[in-house]
Amino acid sequence: MGDGIFERLVSLLYPRRCIICQKLVESDILHCGGCQCGPVDNNRLLEKLTHPLIAEIAVPFAYGKDISQAVLAMKQYRDRRMTDYYTDAAAEKLRKAYGIDGITCIPISRQALIRRGFNHSEVFARALGIKLGIPYLDGLLIRSGNIRQRNLDRGDRFVNAAAAYRLGKRADIIKGKHILLADDVITTGATVLACCGCLASAGAAAVSVAAICSTTPNA
Repeated sequence: MGDGIFERLVSLLYPRRCIICQKLVESDILHCGGCQCGPVDNNRLLEKLTHPLIAEIAVPFAYGKDISQAVLAMKQYRDRRMTDYYTDAAAEKLRKAYGIDGITCIPISRQALIRRGFNHSEVFARALGIKLGIPYLDGLLIRSGNIRQRNLDRGDRFVNAAAAYRLGKRADIIKGKHILLADDVITTGATVLACCGCLASAGAAAVSVAAICSTTPNA
């Protein structure tokens, strides 16, 4: 009885809000009906990101105005509630997690890391690794360029991404392993494919990809 009273008091003082738009919601849900994010056809996305190493893609949400604001907040403020929400959603989409040896993330530029103080994709990757019982592998990939992908057209994104990523100081541990590569948003897939190329050159046996959302629901 005491616990029930305490919970009601907490809900009155700190009412739960939609994780995306911040409207008040019931205490047992994370987002309102208006912010229901559309699903992604991961099979079609896998067909789009054609690379012989990619074994599986797990993307729970379609990118849109509402979720873009939530992802931006995660980037800027490291919101733990959002991280947990996205981690659970991505974990539910992964069917082959039992065969994965380690997880890593898409690296950001040194300038972005200094400006923001953390890599939001690494936060997502580490949380996903804990959720799935997969060790996080640091130092596998490095981003050397600082040209932002969002400012480029589709063709230039592939050219820029191919030149921007390279293997890190711990690349020797990749050989023969199934690596889970984590990112926040998949758009053209240029970044993912560039990093898969790096992992392939280091002898990775397979790569699975997990992201929070994709720009097109049906890829």
